[in-house]
Amino acid sequence: MECFVRFDADGHIGMGHAHRCLALADTLQSYGARVTLLTRNAATVAALAGTFPIAAISGDEVEAVTAHARTGQLLILDYAGTEDTDIGAIRTQLPGVHLALVGNREPAGVADTVIMQTPLAPDIPRGDALCGPEFILVKRSFQTQPVKEVRAKPARLFVCLGGGEPIGLDWIVDVLNRTAPDSLREIHVAGPGVSRAAPSAPQRNFVWQEGSTDLAGAMAAADIAIISGGGIIYEAAASGLAALYCPVVAHQHALAGRAQQAGFGLVCPAFSTRDAQAFAGQLSQLAADEAGRRDMAHKGQSLIDGKGAERVARQLLEQCRQRLT
Repeated sequence: MECFVRFDADGHIGMGHAHRCLALADTLQSYGARVTLLTRNAATVAALAGTFPIAAISGDEVEAVTAHARTGQLLILDYAGTEDTDIGAIRTQLPGVHLALVGNREPAGVADTVIMQTPLAPDIPRGDALCGPEFILVKRSFQTQPVKEVRAKPARLFVCLGGGEPIGLDWIVDVLNRTAPDSLREIHVAGPGVSRAAPSAPQRNFVWQEGSTDLAGAMAAADIAIISGGGIIYEAAASGLAALYCPVVAHQHALAGRAQQAGFGLVCPAFSTRDAQAFAGQLSQLAADEAGRRDMAHKGQSLIDGKGAERVARQLLEQCRQRLT
């Protein structure tokens, strides 16, 4: 079976869209599908994609996507890469291809399958939607995360504002350098360009990890986290890592709110207002709340088990087989 996966990755939208699509592509390939990636950011995607063939697209979205995908049986579109009107046009031009959309919005009735990325199932489930925590797409490395050992006093803090431009990271590092709880022996900061946020006079033990492609090990070792409001929320949940959510772009606020409602972590309003005292206070409260962190760890790891890509891949392949028979 030939499959095409369309997504982008850059400093503006971050790497979460790429990570979830690559998790699905990797699983489809393990089941025997031939997968080609379609993107406008070929150089960035190549650094993430390993051995997957990549087709760089440019110009008109509909023409570029249909020119490649018309030879396939399955086309997966990440909502951040393709506009609603273009999705409808692609559907019209590829009537024989099974069209799946990854994201939390969909032009009504266009996609054959909608792979929603939300920890909360809708009140009225849709027949064509794969929705709920069991369908969250995370990398395979998060399947094997150990059950989180929750310490009375957290010793390691993990900080990552995603794979895009780390907006506000220098402010967070400055606040942590001055006010982090004394129990924290190590502050592990990950992401592109993070070392630029290093304080000139460090008062804490900072560890800097350039890039955000493989965070499972760092999350497994951490006791508490400060993260953005993107797809990294689900990686932290799968790791049982209680976190403060600091959305760095507008659309992340909704996801952070849903994750808080699911019990995975807490939204940190003080990040948006740059209120250092309130920020430090909320971090200290979370660090002191052993029972709360234990509950977050249990809810995260019981709901996000890292096997969402397997469930989605099996469903898509079966739907494609039914379409062909």
